[in-house]
Amino acid sequence: MIGNFYLMHLPIVLCALGAAVIIVPERRGRRIAQVRLLLPGLLAALGALLLIFYPDISQLFRPQLWLIVLFAVLAGAARGWLLPKDADHAWKLVKVGRAGDGLWAAIFLVVMAAVEVAAELLSLLTPVDDHFFLPTMELLTIVPAGYLLGRAVFLWFSAWRSVHVDLRDDTPPPSAQAR
Repeated sequence: MIGNFYLMHLPIVLCALGAAVIIVPERRGRRIAQVRLLLPGLLAALGALLLIFYPDISQLFRPQLWLIVLFAVLAGAARGWLLPKDADHAWKLVKVGRAGDGLWAAIFLVVMAAVEVAAELLSLLTPVDDHFFLPTMELLTIVPAGYLLGRAVFLWFSAWRSVHVDLRDDTPPPSAQAR
């Protein structure tokens, strides 16, 4: 049990942490590489997928689970559509307007992954009723992960198709030219 715990729970936590760390510059309104728009959503989706099929791969074949994922992805896509963004196609840079929703969803995902790991550690000592706990953890994981995935994919596509804006200026600032 200890071996299975470390093999499956470490990637779940690392994916959630990776999504939260990668989305921070986007939250601050900084220029980021266009491909970095996809990473938080893909990492969050990978972590949620690992959590879902951890006990049994047949857990992936539940239509109600995918319906919830679809609604979460659609909500994230709608938010990605509403976010202001500028794209520099020459340098493949994107600047997303300051929005905390992605970071909060990623933080919530990290907290849920930590709660799941803590519950799994406690279940090594005392058995936990999995009939209630696992579906609840799956729900609380797939909703923010689907949201982040929909948001990331739509941001990436809309930045790819948006009008070019110069985000990188290689000329020195006027104060440096005066010297």
